[in-house]
Amino acid sequence: MLSEQIEHHVHEEEKRSDGIFAQARAAGLDMDALGARMLARKQELIAQFQARGLPSPETRTFTGHDLEMSEPVDEAHVKP
Repeated sequence: MLSEQIEHHVHEEEKRSDGIFAQARAAGLDMDALGARMLARKQELIAQFQARGLPSPETRTFTGHDLEMSEPVDEAHVKP
């Protein structure tokens, strides 16, 4: 569901003439190179999370309570 929402948002953003992707193209940004960099970073983060687990959540506004960390998310839920 989240993946579908993100995909929808990206497509909507691409349609807008003033959206971030339109601005990037207008600035002459190499969109293929950007996509490759983003994919490489995603794969790097997934490998890091699989090796060490997800980092503990941090909050700037929620105070006064101790947060308990639950078991890691099942590997089947992490998409490369």
